[in-house]
Amino acid sequence: MISERVKLKHGFTWRTVQMFSNYLFVEIVDQWRALKSTNGISQLLMLEHEKPAIIQDEYIAKLRSQENKDGVIVLGKSKFKKYDSVQIKSGPFAYDVGVFDGLSSHDRVFVLLSFLGTQRRVEMREDNLILV
Repeated sequence: MISERVKLKHGFTWRTVQMFSNYLFVEIVDQWRALKSTNGISQLLMLEHEKPAIIQDEYIAKLRSQENKDGVIVLGKSKFKKYDSVQIKSGPFAYDVGVFDGLSSHDRVFVLLSFLGTQRRVEMREDNLILV
């Protein structure tokens, strides 16, 4: 599970959602082909050699190490602080300077950009920003 910030009619709130919705992770011991005919399974993630995709134990351990006491994964902190001036590296707002406004979900952040005399909140990937 992960906390996600969502916009409501009168502001924002946080809700807990599945990090990988519509995915089921299983430990396969033998006879993985039986999963293909299991009710509720629509597709298997397969490698090019017709074998199921594998998630390394180290990755699962890293995710579990980020869980809080309620089992919710807490994302890492941003390299930017609220109200830092940031410049956008690429995309439709390339080279625009804005104000860092906090973390969103899924490795994304909010940036305040000025448009026509008003500030608009834009969501983008954190790695598309540099500190100015």
